[in-house]
Amino acid sequence: MANILIHLHIKIMFMKKNALLFVFLLMLSNITFCQSTELSFKGGVLQDGRKLKPNEVRTIMANDSEALRTYNNGKVLGIFSYVIAWPSAFMLGWNLGSRIVSGQQNNLVLGISVAGVIIGLGIACAADGIIRKSVRIYNSNLHNSIFIDRIEFGLTTRGGIGFTMRF
Repeated sequence: MANILIHLHIKIMFMKKNALLFVFLLMLSNITFCQSTELSFKGGVLQDGRKLKPNEVRTIMANDSEALRTYNNGKVLGIFSYVIAWPSAFMLGWNLGSRIVSGQQNNLVLGISVAGVIIGLGIACAADGIIRKSVRIYNSNLHNSIFIDRIEFGLTTRGGIGFTMRF
């Protein structure tokens, strides 16, 4: 009888150690392989060093209406800057090429195209600033809303154990 109790006690201790090892490995894998939800801006919106497409950014910011609205305003302003800067740059290049090749001088077109390029670049810089602001708003709201909305435990369809935390 004592032999059976000792054997049972050893099995229980072994199971506790396995459970602790499993929990430790689960926590370690969560820390190691989790995807960062924080965004950054360096020539575009980045997440974990990967440049995101505008639709991906909108999907990520869907829960934060203020950041999404600011981001959309920045993108619209950026498109507007392209509409002004690209044709102005084309006119500037055409005018300078005409001056070099044929000696024709049209100072009015030159002045308008230079002004268009400068205004377009200024608007593009403002658009980048607005997109940076939207990223800052998203990240600040992300750090302010650290609460767990729902925790779920259950069995998966393949017979495994599932654990989900929704923020």
